[in-house]
Formats: sequence, structure tokens, C-alpha cells
Amino acid sequence: MAHSNRCRPRSLVRGRIARVDWCADCRRMSVHVGPTTVRMDEHTLRCLWVTIGDALEAMEDSPVRVTSALRGQA
Repeated sequence: MAHSNRCRPRSLVRGRIARVDWCADCRRMSVHVGPTTVRMDEHTLRCLWVTIGDALEAMEDSPVRVTSALRGQA
């Protein structure tokens, strides 16, 4: 996938600690978490979504105590 020199991202969603932008020109997602931004294509974002979901499920099944902040109850 070719990278365009013109990048005009628009915000798709904004949460308390993260934001996701989409650029139709370069066909990339920008995931902003705090001061960190990761750019990726849609397929990579979907794979990341599945991996994070799997991690959350594994945490639920784990005997290790999960902090309330990770459960969104901070």
C-alpha cells in the first residue's frame, strides 16, 4: 500500500484516554493513546482489536487480580 504525501486525518472516535483518526488519502488509522501515536492500516487495527480482546478475556480467566482501573472503574 503506497503512502501518500498528503495526509488529512479526521477523528473517528475519541475516548477518555484514546482517539482514533482515519486518513482516506493514505488509508491509515492513527491510534492515539496518551502521548503515543501508532499508525496502521485497517487490517492491522482489526488484528490489534482481536488481540486486546483476547488479553481481556485471559485476564478474566486468570487467578491474577485485575485492578479496577483496568476494568474501567477508576
